[in-house]
Amino acid sequence: MDDKGMIFTTDVLLSLIIVTVVLGMITDQMDILSYKMEDFTGRKSLERTVNDAADYLIKSPGEPQHWERETHPSSNTLPGLAVIDRGRPVPNFLLHKKVAGLKYNPGLLRNLVNTDNYYLVMTRANDSQIIVEIGDNSSMPNAKEVAVANRSCMLVPGEAIFSMIDIMHINPAHPRENTTFLWYSKAGNPPIYVGPGNVTTSSDPSSSFNVTYQDLETYDYYIRIDANTGVRSADYGFTDGDAVVNGTYGDFEDKKRRDAINDELDRIYGQPGWLKIRDLSVGAFIPVDDNLKKVLDKGGGPDMKLWLQVKSNPNADFDITLVRVFHGQGYNKIPVKLILYIWE
Repeated sequence: MDDKGMIFTTDVLLSLIIVTVVLGMITDQMDILSYKMEDFTGRKSLERTVNDAADYLIKSPGEPQHWERETHPSSNTLPGLAVIDRGRPVPNFLLHKKVAGLKYNPGLLRNLVNTDNYYLVMTRANDSQIIVEIGDNSSMPNAKEVAVANRSCMLVPGEAIFSMIDIMHINPAHPRENTTFLWYSKAGNPPIYVGPGNVTTSSDPSSSFNVTYQDLETYDYYIRIDANTGVRSADYGFTDGDAVVNGTYGDFEDKKRRDAINDELDRIYGQPGWLKIRDLSVGAFIPVDDNLKKVLDKGGGPDMKLWLQVKSNPNADFDITLVRVFHGQGYNKIPVKLILYIWE
């Protein structure tokens, strides 16, 4: 082989080597780019999922709309948190009962985020105090990708358990008798007067309400004065839903009914059993956690009744509501931050 042939062969070999190296580099770069594209796509998918889930939580009441009323919601429930007002959701206003429902059924959040790697925290906007945490974030520090969504909302803390409306005007049997004391139990809206021939029982779901020890760990309970014109004295007390009514109450005359209620309240609270409402001004909140707990401690509940003793005055107006809020949250709407994390 002459010199020209050797040079040509060498050039071809060098060219092939260079081409091979270049192709290898291109392949490596393509692999790197492919991995980056996969990471980018995965990242965007996580971000889209977490933002869609956060928006659903604060803008929708969920599906079904009143899923929080179920003790054990269906596994396919979509847990929206938005308040419903006159049949429509109110975006960015969160109902505390829905928040509590999600706390006790955290697995429902998976229906929105499509992963078991989630963590939801709600804090006060002004001081970052944690209101509720849902999920386990222990594995998040080791995650390859983490996506987060922040939302500013208002938490509506007060949930009305029941109301007694126009109390002074629902006993036509004793009109204009200022010295007559009336006895009431919660039984719908308006409430039912507990008197001759009109006895409610706990088997009627509208005649009582439920409070458990777990509820008392989560909520603060209050009697709220909604209207008062002319009422200067009012007493109250809680009993088990069946107490007084079953057997003891029956067809007894008014005095025996009164004595039966007094005896049960004395047993729970000590003498005198009746508890005084000391602030009867409109808008007043009377804390009643300890009084509800005493019913449970005495073996009553969780089904309970609220009894009122108010002097009859047909010229007066008197409305009350039993409400509950999360511990320490007060009575007003609370600015909060909702932060949702998901990761892989």
